[in-house]
Amino acid sequence: MPMTRIMLTLLAGWAGQGGSIKTTTGVIGKHLGRCRRQVFRYLKDAVEEGYITYTRTKDKMGYYTGIRIWLNYAAIRFTTSRKAKNTSKNAETSDVTLKSDSNDKYIFTVKEDPELSTLLGRFGSLIENETEYIHV
Repeated sequence: MPMTRIMLTLLAGWAGQGGSIKTTTGVIGKHLGRCRRQVFRYLKDAVEEGYITYTRTKDKMGYYTGIRIWLNYAAIRFTTSRKAKNTSKNAETSDVTLKSDSNDKYIFTVKEDPELSTLLGRFGSLIENETEYIHV
């Protein structure tokens, strides 16, 4: 994507002579004038092309705080032609949340309890009778 090149130029300017860049997708998006979802697409495109590698950073509590990006300067500087990339399905990457971050197991299952339903029914009828006496 054309904006991927612009993002790589921005990141190369931030990195200087080398090392890694610790930032967030929101900060990159603010400098590019794009949303964080679009920046995620640019990062994914750059990884597929081999220009960068990145990991998510966590704090001591385990919360994700940002990303750390390493640039592949040889690939960025000496690119002569663009190779066809593998396209992914849009439904698989509908948001930034990765598959490992979502919980597919439901802990709470609803089982019908006949005793509880009869008790709640009797309690409901008692309340209806009480309100009739109050309003009269």
